[in-house]
Amino acid sequence: MMNNFFVKTCVKKYNQAKNFLFKIIKSGKKRKIFIFGLFIFIILVSLIFFWKNLDRFYSVDSDLEEINMTGLPMYVKHEVLFMSQAPSKQWHSVLYQDACEEASIIMATHWITGEKDDVSVGKAEQELEKLFKISKEKHGSSIDMSAEDTAELLREYSDSNSVEVVYDATLENVIRTLADGRIIIVPADGEWLDNKYFAGAGPERHMVVIIGYDYKKKKFITNDPGTNRGKDFRYTFDNLMSSLRDYQTGKKLPIDEERRAMIIVGR
Repeated sequence: MMNNFFVKTCVKKYNQAKNFLFKIIKSGKKRKIFIFGLFIFIILVSLIFFWKNLDRFYSVDSDLEEINMTGLPMYVKHEVLFMSQAPSKQWHSVLYQDACEEASIIMATHWITGEKDDVSVGKAEQELEKLFKISKEKHGSSIDMSAEDTAELLREYSDSNSVEVVYDATLENVIRTLADGRIIIVPADGEWLDNKYFAGAGPERHMVVIIGYDYKKKKFITNDPGTNRGKDFRYTFDNLMSSLRDYQTGKKLPIDEERRAMIIVGR
């Protein structure tokens, strides 16, 4: 069955490009030939992109079907403080642009210890800087961390052993984990996440904290550190599950395989 989110995304981007090109064409006749060629080029690139990501445009996973919710609550929301990865909106900084893992670790740590009060901007930046340093010492860089390395750093930072990584996660895994009183950190392809507050196309490597779900509305409740408006941000089941993808530790290393991972955090 065709994934509606991806179809809408393609149509939206296509229409935006078309409208932009038509505006330029109307501005002068001399540019028409050049613009027409550019338009054809964009169409070809879009077709190639669609073909290479065909498996993501079609939702064939049975885990996105109805789940037997007998004995499970229809609504779950854990109280987890929110923190942006750029507390002072310093999105121009390379470190803070890629601080989603560190911000997720801090949110999870405060949840583990039972702290519910919001973290001040100054305190948030102090904690992030501390994690930047630890990560750089361990991996040579604080930019991008795999699920395994993020979980390891979370165990160390929170002094908790109630952290585990599960691969090939299904929707039912996520629902049951949240219903069981735990929260989840997930690596994802942010370019596929339906978040209007992201700058540009969104981060290709991103982490989000899932703090609950609304089963009737088929939506996850998250704390998304990739925007200052990420508190209790909701993604549809289909959108978030389709976006899940682990990545390597290191600065923008190639992503060789599409594998779902989730970091389960307990108390």
